[in-house]
Amino acid sequence: MEKHLAGNAISGASHQAAQIVRTIGGVLLTVASAGAVTRISSHTQFKGVVPLIFAVVPVLVAASCGLLSGLVGAVLSALIFAHFLFGPTRNLGAYASFAHKSLGWMLLASFTLSYLLFPPGAEKHHH
Repeated sequence: MEKHLAGNAISGASHQAAQIVRTIGGVLLTVASAGAVTRISSHTQFKGVVPLIFAVVPVLVAASCGLLSGLVGAVLSALIFAHFLFGPTRNLGAYASFAHKSLGWMLLASFTLSYLLFPPGAEKHHH
């Protein structure tokens, strides 16, 4: 009986460790994708819509790596876009531009779709 309980504890810890690794991997994948997209699109006239299109990436990551990885990845991607794609500015009017508003829409779309399609706890049932 003790061996069975110990086996379940190890199995539970192993599953938890795998979930942590999967979550970190998903966040890193999303951040790397945001960096690559920023580099590719930083000198185009369409960079304002990049975050809106990119919103699909955190949702896909949430599907494969868990909800937390998609949400954290979306926030970090928005920070990457804000700093490296649109650049810091001292002009307050620039923050009202379409490009900066698209960051908010990206976060809203990523969070909403991730929660609707992959609600918290849903990954527990995928054994």
